Order: sequence, then C-alpha cells, then structure tokens
Amino acid sequence: MECLFNSNQIQNAVVSIAEAIKKDFSSQPIVLLGVLKGAFVFVADLARALYPMEIIIDFIQIGSYGNRQKSQGKVVLIYPNRVPLRDKNVIVVEDVLDTGNSLAYLWELLQKQRPKTLRLAVLIEKENNNPLRIKPHYIGLKAPNRFLVGYGLDYAEQYRHLPYIAAFD
Repeated sequence: MECLFNSNQIQNAVVSIAEAIKKDFSSQPIVLLGVLKGAFVFVADLARALYPMEIIIDFIQIGSYGNRQKSQGKVVLIYPNRVPLRDKNVIVVEDVLDTGNSLAYLWELLQKQRPKTLRLAVLIEKENNNPLRIKPHYIGLKAPNRFLVGYGLDYAEQYRHLPYIAAFD
C-alpha cells in the first residue's frame, strides 16, 4: 500500500468542505446523508467541523462492489434513509466519486423525495474517471484512478480503520 493522503491532509480537506457548506447554507438547517459504509468517518468529521450549524444526520446504503476492487455495475439499495427529505436542504456525503454509477442511481432515488436542495460532498474525486460526468458541489481531494483504502474506505471490509488513505494495488 502507498499512502496518498495523511490524516492532516484529510482533515484540511474536511474543514475546507465544511467552510464552503457554512457559506452556502449559513443559518439554514441541513441534513447530512452519509452513504454507508465508506463515508461514515467522513460524516462524523464533517458534522463536527460544521458546528454550530443545525444538522440532522442520516445514512443510506447502496452497493455495487461486493468484496471486489471493481464495481460490478449493478447498484442496489441496501438500507434506505429514515429521515424524510421533503423540503429539506440535503447534502449527500460520499467517500469517493469513481465511475458515478452509484451516485447517479442514488441521485435519482433522492430526487423523488423532493428535497428543497440536493447537493453532493465527496471527500475524494478520482482523476480521469467519472464517465457520467457527475459534478460534486464540494470536493475535498483529487486522487489517481487507483483502488483506495483507509479513513472508512475498505477492501473486503478491511482497512476502514486506517487514519490515512492509501492506494491498494
């Protein structure tokens, strides 16, 4: 494994995203909708960085990787969000923007719930990928198109606990 981002670089990216969200929503309440499992650490750190904003935290789980390093193409809803999103400011919090397949599926699903605003915060956008051209509103870091682990990201449920992000080849 090769360390790509250390814990200081990650925290700086999280704070940068939080500052942009605070600027955009100032005194408005928001819903942080974390995409499980990979974004759970990012959601926790982002929520703390957004203090003292009024925040509701919820999670949703979709899947396409299984225990592989490459998406299997078919996205499925595993765990739906519990908080009603209608007329709320919703920020989807995702760990990595890769092919965009999962996020395209999720975006369509969430728009049906008619939020007031729907925005996307990604910790990492992979370079030279994203054929669907999904445009995040908030991006923390840019990474090469490699398989990543650490800071919530896994390979076969391993490595989520690492305090840094590494390329796993």
